[in-house]
Amino acid sequence: MKKVLLLLVVVALVGGGYWFYNRTKTGPEASLLEIRSALDTKDMAKLQKYVDFKRTSNSLVEQSQNMAVDLLPQELQGAANLLRRGLKAKKQLTSAVRSQLIQSIETVSGQKVPEVADVVKLLPVGKLINTNLLPKLEFEGVEHVNRQDSISLVGLKVRPVNSEESLVVELRMLQKEGYWQVVGVENFKEILPQLISIGKKNKDQAAQE
Repeated sequence: MKKVLLLLVVVALVGGGYWFYNRTKTGPEASLLEIRSALDTKDMAKLQKYVDFKRTSNSLVEQSQNMAVDLLPQELQGAANLLRRGLKAKKQLTSAVRSQLIQSIETVSGQKVPEVADVVKLLPVGKLINTNLLPKLEFEGVEHVNRQDSISLVGLKVRPVNSEESLVVELRMLQKEGYWQVVGVENFKEILPQLISIGKKNKDQAAQE
């Protein structure tokens, strides 16, 4: 009986080890490592395999449009929604955001995160907020990986420079043939107000010193 139990434990450990190995080789975690490597070596061709910049930019534009409408007076929101549905310039806007996102990534180094302000300035909500308040960010690590079939929500922990507060930016990733690809920032609409609040706090503290 003891031998049978021992055999079952060994099989479970071997099976679990294979699952973990397979996950780290083919799961979202493996693609995150490839993204980190591409950033370190400035390999944009490799990076564009693991990040769909067009879909990610479209995600930012759509969430930004919703935020911009929410910030308008209520009597103007209906007209703004109609305008948004018929926005002919959305394709050009998404293209501009994509280009800026790539440019920001090309100039980033070390643990730094691409300049948020440079991208937000181009978005609809960027016209309604003070983008100068947006702090620079540093990457701290992976907070979580929630995988459901072919979709994963990956939380990246970031910290504004000169701040003790940390935030979690959640990336949406889709499973491809043998790898995973970033297609959006799931919680951009929630993260941006938090960054503005931290930026204001930093500015007030600097003014008091």
